[in-house]
Amino acid sequence: MDAVTGSRRVVVIGASAAGVTAVKEMRGKNGDIEIILIGDEPHIPYYRPYLTEYIGDPAVVNKSNFHILSREWCDEQKVELRLDERIVALDTAKKTATGSSGARYGYDALIIACGSSPFVPFPDSMKMKNVFAIRTMDDAERVHRYAGGVKKAAVVGGGLLGLEAAFSLLRRGVRVSVIELSERLLPNQLDGEGSRFFQERISQRSLSLHLGKRITGIEGSETARGVALDGGDVIDADMVIFSVGVRANAALAGGAGIRVNRGIIVNERMETSASDVYACGDVAELNGRSVSLWMNAVRQGRIAGLNAAGERAELGREIYPAVLNSFGTRIFSVEMCSAMEGAPARETRCVEAGQGVCKKLFFKNDVLAGFYLIGDIAESQRLLSSLKAGISYGDVREAFPAFS
Repeated sequence: MDAVTGSRRVVVIGASAAGVTAVKEMRGKNGDIEIILIGDEPHIPYYRPYLTEYIGDPAVVNKSNFHILSREWCDEQKVELRLDERIVALDTAKKTATGSSGARYGYDALIIACGSSPFVPFPDSMKMKNVFAIRTMDDAERVHRYAGGVKKAAVVGGGLLGLEAAFSLLRRGVRVSVIELSERLLPNQLDGEGSRFFQERISQRSLSLHLGKRITGIEGSETARGVALDGGDVIDADMVIFSVGVRANAALAGGAGIRVNRGIIVNERMETSASDVYACGDVAELNGRSVSLWMNAVRQGRIAGLNAAGERAELGREIYPAVLNSFGTRIFSVEMCSAMEGAPARETRCVEAGQGVCKKLFFKNDVLAGFYLIGDIAESQRLLSSLKAGISYGDVREAFPAFS
């Protein structure tokens, strides 16, 4: 076991958005903290939302913002970076974390930021050589390589990531079938009108949409040959990608006696039920909710890092937009799930079908409660600020006269 000597030692499990942000916040507040950042991938930490783009074009790794941390920064800031190491056990009484390498890491404070894993409703299908779910760069690399030799692909899931994956495959000349359980695309980001408008915008001969369809299994043995649907139909496919949500990687914490539900239960300070142990990002559950968004992970990582460094910080309420930039259009959607709960008292819209534009605002108790923009998102930040400020229906009409 590494001895804890001198200054405070903080171990961070997970080298993605939440973990890296926590490290940077700690180092910014205290140059003396001993920090160990542990990641289970062999790669330098990177911007995970680029993975669906990677399957179409691996050159995305050359973007200046692809990597979110460098070894040079870690060396300069005296952060110990341990990659390709998976933490397999925690002892919160002895304050140790044991890695797959056999190393034991003592800590004064621990931050668990080990993220989530794709949910696959038929897990045995993942043994087939052409069935994939994308979480890591290695996953994306395998999809990219395999897609070079296929003509037809099925993407199970018509949410943001599923559509981005479909778009990347289409750009490589693959015919794609998208299978979605809901009766419409992007059910959490758009209402019925917006979904229909978006669907018309992306309609093309190489893309086939199967909406309101439940899958019953993957056809094939060693190699998948199609996706079976309720009712008996089979969608032929040379490869299958699952994109139907994620599940928090909470088993490590649960095995150590830390309170978990769907995720690791935390308070506004990102504190868990164990002393000096914090959790943040996809793995954390706050007020019964886990939010799997990059910006949420960044913000929670910041709060966890500050508190682990001896500061006192609380998360508070924040609003995170959902953004899609594919199929030659853009979508910016905010708080649509809550806005569509029940019947909103008012809604106002701006549709310019010939320009590929559909915008809609939703109000509750005459206060802006949510909105989405398709095609033209130039007003997104002004509307986001208005929503945070609780602007009224009348003031919105005055500030944004295009809406009727």
